[in-house]
Amino acid sequence: AEHHPRRAAKLAEECRARGEHPHADKLQAALVALMFCANCGRPLQDPLSIDRGIGPDCWPRIDPGWRSAIELRQAA
Repeated sequence: AEHHPRRAAKLAEECRARGEHPHADKLQAALVALMFCANCGRPLQDPLSIDRGIGPDCWPRIDPGWRSAIELRQAA
């Protein structure tokens, strides 16, 4: 994920579409730990995006269920 963040984000998206959520979650966690958007793989720069692991361009486009889960995690 650290050398190919956009590819890792695409793989996570494909895993999620196939229902392989544990694998997708691992890829997402690696991207977020490295401060890349878990949706597109671009670098995260602002504190809010880094905290949620999704950049400002991708935030409105991601699945509402995924967005809700992220918001619940942030509230905890």
